[in-house]
Amino acid sequence: MKEGHPLGACRAAVVPATGFEVLAPLRARGGVRVVRGDPAWVTWDSDRPDVIRVLMAVPGVELFEPRDGRWFRPGTHLPAFGVPPAGELVAIDRAVLPAAVSPLEPVDREPRRVPLRLVRCERSRPTTALRCPIASLKGWADTAPSAEISAVKAARNGDAAWLLGSKLPALIAAGRFWGERVLVPLGFRADPDWPEAALREAAGVGPDEILVLTDEGPEAIPADAFRPLTRAAIRRAE
Repeated sequence: MKEGHPLGACRAAVVPATGFEVLAPLRARGGVRVVRGDPAWVTWDSDRPDVIRVLMAVPGVELFEPRDGRWFRPGTHLPAFGVPPAGELVAIDRAVLPAAVSPLEPVDREPRRVPLRLVRCERSRPTTALRCPIASLKGWADTAPSAEISAVKAARNGDAAWLLGSKLPALIAAGRFWGERVLVPLGFRADPDWPEAALREAAGVGPDEILVLTDEGPEAIPADAFRPLTRAAIRRAE
C-alpha cells in the first residue's frame, strides 16, 4: 500500500462474524486486538497493509480511522456512532484459532508389536543398583563401616542379592545397573528409548514394583522387598 492511500490511516474495522475467521493468518505477526461479537471490532496500532488487505476480502467489512478521539469512516467528516462497541479488547491469537483439527484413524495400517530390548549405549550413567551373589557380600561387610552398610537397601532372591543406593560397594561378579523405577545394565539402554513410565506400562509392572531389564527379558521386583541392609542380615543370609 503506497503512502497517502486513503485507507492507510485506518486503525479499526467492523467485521461481520461470518468473515471473522479470515483473520487467522494475522495471528503470527500479532499487534492486532479484537472485541469478539457479531459484528466484531478489530483494531491495530500502526500502518498495517497486511491487516487491511485481509479485511478488504471480507464482505460487509467497514474500516475506520481515528481523529481527535473519535472514529470516522474514510473520506467522511462526521464521526461514526456506536463504535467502538463495549467489550474487552484481547489479542487476536486469543480470539481466532486456526482451523479445527479432526484426528483420523490410520487407514489400512495394522498395529504391530514393538520389541523391548537392550542396545549398547556409550553414555556414562551413575550406578544405582547391583545384583550379586550373597556370598560376595561377606568380605565387604567385614570391613565396611556400619553407616556405609545401612545406607544401602537390599532384597534377596534365592542366592542372589539386589542392592540399591548411591554409594554401592565394588564387588566381584556383580552386575551393575542404572535407573530408578526401571533398572538397566550399565553400558546399555532400552530400545525403544522411552521414559520410565512408558517402559513400565509397556512391561505391565505394577505401581509398587521395580522393572528390571536384562538380556533374558524384563522382570519385576516388589519395591517393599527392599530393606536397609545390616551386617547381621548379611551374616544370617549366608
